[in-house]
Amino acid sequence: MKHFIGIDVGTKSVKAALVDYTGKILTTATQSIKIFEPQPNYYEQSSEDIWNACCITVKVIIFCLSLLASPSTDVDAYVLQRIICRQRHSDYIC
Repeated sequence: MKHFIGIDVGTKSVKAALVDYTGKILTTATQSIKIFEPQPNYYEQSSEDIWNACCITVKVIIFCLSLLASPSTDVDAYVLQRIICRQRHSDYIC
C-alpha cells in the first residue's frame, strides 16, 4: 500500500499527516514552533526550530507507519504517539 507524508509549516506549529493513496488520513503529528518578539509588533522564528519541528513530526509519522504496517501490533498508534511525545518532547502536541 502506498502512503504519503504531507507537511504544513504554519505560524505557530508544524503539522504532518500520513495519508494513504485514497486520501484517507491515517495519523497526524504536530510540533509547536517558538516565536520570538525582539521588539513590540516584530516577530521572528528560527529556521533551525522549524527544521527540527519538521524532523520530529516526520519521525513520529514514520514510526506510526511502521506500527500500522505490522499486523501483530495491538497498540493503537495514536495512543503510542502521545506516549512518545510526553517522554521526549514536553511541548509536543499530538
